[in-house]
Amino acid sequence: MNKSIHELDFRCLNEVFNEEECINLCQSSLGIQCKILTISVTTHQSILILIQNMKNLQALHIQYNEYTSNSNSNEIIQWLKAQLSSTFCINQDRKLNNYLHIWI
Repeated sequence: MNKSIHELDFRCLNEVFNEEECINLCQSSLGIQCKILTISVTTHQSILILIQNMKNLQALHIQYNEYTSNSNSNEIIQWLKAQLSSTFCINQDRKLNNYLHIWI
């Protein structure tokens, strides 16, 4: 039987991934197989690293610590939309300002 990992959820670890850790995750066997990822990151650049390097990724649920206010949340969404294909769907979590949901 061919087993693979489809979903990774790092919320329970209480760890925030920096850019280097995101690169390492992308290059790991778990990162290569992952289709749905829930993770906390330090910067908006980390979000791009994950999207650009996890080839099987279909959904990304992100908690980011770089911005906390509503206006800054809108800024990061606009920045991501400028960086990514228009086929990506990016939404802010309705309850938590520093959570984004990205469908690839």
